Amino acid sequence: MITIETVTTIEGFLAFENVWNKLLEKCRNENLCLTFEWFSSWLAGFGTGKSLFVLVIRKGGAIIGFAPLMITHTRYRNLPASEIGFIQNDYSPSADFIISESQAEAISAVVDYLLALQNWDVISLRNLPKDSPNYGTLVQILAQKGIIYGTGRGLCSPFIKIQTDWETFMSSRTRKFRKAIRNKMNRIKKCGTYDIKIVDKIDGDNNVLEHIFAISKNSWKADYDKDIVSSDNNMRFFTALSKTAARKGWLKIWLLNVNGKPVAYEYHLAYKGRLHALRSDYDRNYRLSSPGSILDLHIVENAFSGQVTEYDMCGSSDFYKLNWTSDIREHARVLIFRDTVYGRMLYFLEFKVISLLKKYEPVKKLRDAFLPQPHVRH
Repeated sequence: MITIETVTTIEGFLAFENVWNKLLEKCRNENLCLTFEWFSSWLAGFGTGKSLFVLVIRKGGAIIGFAPLMITHTRYRNLPASEIGFIQNDYSPSADFIISESQAEAISAVVDYLLALQNWDVISLRNLPKDSPNYGTLVQILAQKGIIYGTGRGLCSPFIKIQTDWETFMSSRTRKFRKAIRNKMNRIKKCGTYDIKIVDKIDGDNNVLEHIFAISKNSWKADYDKDIVSSDNNMRFFTALSKTAARKGWLKIWLLNVNGKPVAYEYHLAYKGRLHALRSDYDRNYRLSSPGSILDLHIVENAFSGQVTEYDMCGSSDFYKLNWTSDIREHARVLIFRDTVYGRMLYFLEFKVISLLKKYEPVKKLRDAFLPQPHVRH
């Protein structure tokens, strides 16, 4: 028999440290964003004011799974709503359930448990990998139970399979792209001397966090308050994650220095043979030297050194990523609406009104002005 219990405090979550990753290992799920270390770092940065709602799934008294959820009071399409969703925000490349056995039975029990609650209007499960067995099982169960739900697109994240040697891979890129890379290499050399460092430790000798915060502050993202230092929460998250990742041997921060000055970085974590690109910035004063592209070249080449089986570029399918690969990992958004007048109205708005408006170009600006995308808070 499946039973569910809830954990609503950070202290309660931290008590599962010894169980969490053992269960994840048993699932053979190599998703970095499901590790205990990821969630504890996320909560250190963004947990203040959040209402945890982690579900502990037991069978015969033994823990067989976790549903890492939280409750937020937000605005959904500009309407007030209580939302249950994964513990995630824009820094989370993906999210999922952790279930080691009796998958369909466990997911069905989670759905029934959530439906019996009175404290939500919509359940929004963002960026479930479409290749996760949990995604297909969840959608099938929702349909079988006749629940009001819908699905939509999530992130489409490029990744590189490391299956050949570097020379073979690079020769498979277009001639135009290879020429562009050579030109960028020539431009960076005209700036003076440059070097690239890989930092895998956090200590008083390297000041790496100070460097990446300073670069981010001087990036174009600062104009839109998207730089790391625009939020204390961001800085707490990266500080906590970096310390934890360095201790676990996951941390890989790439720094590009020009004439001794750090001008660009990429923040990566290496986990279970997969390299994850979580954040990058460059100093806007060096924009014409394409420092980001120079880092990309060295990072991708290094990935073929034999220690990595996949380079997950994470995030969206930006054009510069697609220069390197055509392989895309698709994610989905699953929306479940409470069977109330208000819940049905939200469903009608999302999957009838919004879907209709998307078809008509002249009303897109009106749609975006009055019905913005559901917001993921930091």
